[in-house]
Amino acid sequence: MDTLKTAKSHTEKNITAAYNLLAEKYPAGCAPALVYEDQVYLHKAESQGNETIIRRMERIWSGDLNEHVLYLPAASSFEEALALCEEKEKIFAAHAREKRSINNLVLVYVGRVPSLKLKEDKGLRDRYHQAILSNLFVDVDGVSIFDNRSSIFEALIEQSFGASSEQVTLQVAHQFFHEA
Repeated sequence: MDTLKTAKSHTEKNITAAYNLLAEKYPAGCAPALVYEDQVYLHKAESQGNETIIRRMERIWSGDLNEHVLYLPAASSFEEALALCEEKEKIFAAHAREKRSINNLVLVYVGRVPSLKLKEDKGLRDRYHQAILSNLFVDVDGVSIFDNRSSIFEALIEQSFGASSEQVTLQVAHQFFHEA
């Protein structure tokens, strides 16, 4: 959560509420994964702008932190999310590590993806396509994902866990929706 920016819009408040619901349900929802992991947790970290997030990515990549997913603050813009994805690639390329890939850390952006702008701007579209290769963008478009807490939460679960063919991942998605 970004402490420099306050939630200004209704969408940002709903994204924050969905993140809080995810944090509340995370231990029970991820219970099926405990077969492969010792513990499953979700930390709430305060950030003070993109520099804080970049430093956190550096600490994760160096091994100081054992984290695999960073949910970007609700106040993050689409362009800021793209810039952070590019920074992640730079960090990982500059400090290549054996048995680790760019997929070891996934950044999750939740917000509006400017579809019209992507159609018109080839450069922006190319940056977006590069970013979604190893990160997750949840588009709160008001059509398939509505601007409310439960719809955003469901989209987070479906896009994080429901789009897999791995049995454990599908069990996690089921656990979130039906038992957590």
